[in-house]
Amino acid sequence: GTQTTGPDGNFAFIVREYRDFPFLASKEGYIPTEISVVVEPGRREAEMIPLRIIPVIKKTISGDFDNPMYIAFSRDGDRAYVTNNGGNSVTVINTFTDTVEGTIEVGERPIGIVANPARDEVYVANNWSHSISVIDTKSNTTVDDIGDIGRFPASLAISPEGDLLYSANSISDDVSVIDVRNGVMLGTIQVGVYPSGIAITPDGRYLYVANKEDSSISVVDTQLWTTDVIGIAQEPEDVTISPDGSLIYISAGAGDGELMIMDTSTNTIIEESAAIADPRGAVTVDDVLYVTSRLDNSVKMLDLRRNMTLLQTIEVGMRPVGIAVSDREIYIANSIDNSVSILEFP
Repeated sequence: GTQTTGPDGNFAFIVREYRDFPFLASKEGYIPTEISVVVEPGRREAEMIPLRIIPVIKKTISGDFDNPMYIAFSRDGDRAYVTNNGGNSVTVINTFTDTVEGTIEVGERPIGIVANPARDEVYVANNWSHSISVIDTKSNTTVDDIGDIGRFPASLAISPEGDLLYSANSISDDVSVIDVRNGVMLGTIQVGVYPSGIAITPDGRYLYVANKEDSSISVVDTQLWTTDVIGIAQEPEDVTISPDGSLIYISAGAGDGELMIMDTSTNTIIEESAAIADPRGAVTVDDVLYVTSRLDNSVKMLDLRRNMTLLQTIEVGMRPVGIAVSDREIYIANSIDNSVSILEFP
C-alpha cells in the first residue's frame, strides 16, 4: 500500500512473501523515483531512494532581446551570452545578479554560439554574414570577424583544448575547421544536407552533425577528416553529447518530434522518447534530460534512468530554443516573447 514517512524518512512493512518489490517514493517538489528491492530472509539493511528536486522558475529577464536563439556561458561562468537573431547582436547577462549588462554588435542573423574552454572568448555564427564573430569576454567587445567560412553557418563546436573551432554551414552542407589562435580557416569537411546542429565528444575525436534535410547524422573523425553518415527516422535539428561522451541526444522532428539517444560505441539509435512538440536544445543534470519544446512553450524533463520517461513539464516563454546550464542554474532563450527564463534548484 501507500505510507507517509516520518521526519526521518523511514517506514516499515510486514513481509508476506520474499521476492523483488518495486518501491516508488514521491514528495512535493521532487521527481517521483522508483527502485526495485529484493526482500529476502534475514535482510535488515536500509535501502535508500534518492529523490531529485524539480527546478523552478527563478526569474524571467525581458526587454533586452530580439529573437534570442542560443546561449553560452563564459568559461568562468560569470556571464551568459545570448544570440539575438533579429537584432544582429549578443546580449550579455550577469549570472550573479541575473541582469542584462549590455549588448554587443555582431554580424547578420547570429544563431549558434560557443565559449572557448581555454581562452576568454566566445564565438558567434553569423548566419547571413557567412562569418564568425569573436567576443572577448573580459572587455565584452568584438575583437575579430572571421569571414568566408562557408554558406550560412548555423551551429558551432569547440575542441577541448580550445584551439580548433568547427562551424556547421547549413547551405554549403559542410563543416569549416578554424584555427582560433590565428583566426584562419584550415579547410572544410563535407557532411549531409542542411547541417543545423553540431557537437563534439569530450576527447575531441569526433563531431556529430545533425543534417536536417536528409534526416541523417554525420560522424566526423577530426583527425582523419573522414565522415560516416547514419540515417535516422526524423529530421534532426540539434545534437547534445552526454558528459562522458557515450551518448548523443538528438532533437528531431517538428510537430510530433522526439528525442533520440545514439550510442557512440556503435553509432546506433538505442532509445526514443514519446512525442515532443518541436524539440530543440537539450542539457543534462543528474540523469535528467531537459529539452526545449518550441511548440508548447515548455521545457520537458525526461528520465534518462527509465527510457526517457516524461517526469515533468515546466512552462517557460514563447518558442523556447536554446538551453544551457551553469552552476545548477538553467537558462532558456524564448525566441518569440524576447525573454530568457532562469530555472534554479531550490
